[in-house]
Amino acid sequence: MRLLGVLLALSACAPAADVAQTPPTTYAGPYDAVFSATLQLVTQDPGVPGYNPGGINGYWRAPSGPWLVTSSDRQAGLIAAQARSQAAGFIGSGAAPDVHSVNILIVPLSEDPPRTQVTVQGTARSRLLQNRLQRALTERFGRVP
Repeated sequence: MRLLGVLLALSACAPAADVAQTPPTTYAGPYDAVFSATLQLVTQDPGVPGYNPGGINGYWRAPSGPWLVTSSDRQAGLIAAQARSQAAGFIGSGAAPDVHSVNILIVPLSEDPPRTQVTVQGTARSRLLQNRLQRALTERFGRVP
């Protein structure tokens, strides 16, 4: 019984498994250009593909559709977006949608040479968006070690 209490306490301290985060990545581009490109990439992303989460709520989720930018603040360097995956099929048709979210922090590091740092954190299903963002920003601006 004591072991069970210790395990429960440790699991409460563990980081949430449903959070995905990219490490801060520095790009060789000016702040305004990186911010604008990031905002454009988020709004043009196709969203979360359909999936089956398994478990007790294991009914299929339909593709979410595009990400919806819920907040954008150029001065603060913040972009927040959400995508919603509806339950699909007869069995799960009345279920609430799964809400996926992502928060992006964009920080100017220097103007000459231009350096901008981007950090992305979101729910687990935002990982695909995070990977697409990193790839597109790297192709456009190049990464700086």
